[in-house]
Amino acid sequence: MNWNLHRFADLLHRQSSARSLGMNNIIYLIGLVVVVVVILSLLGLV
Repeated sequence: MNWNLHRFADLLHRQSSARSLGMNNIIYLIGLVVVVVVILSLLGLV
């Protein structure tokens, strides 16, 4: 049982490390959208 748990943790770690680049791209896109919305709202207020 302990060996299966270790194997599952290793598989989960490999998937997370493989998806890290995609997550960084998603976080970057979300940050870019937030910045654009803030700039547009400031321009609208001014």
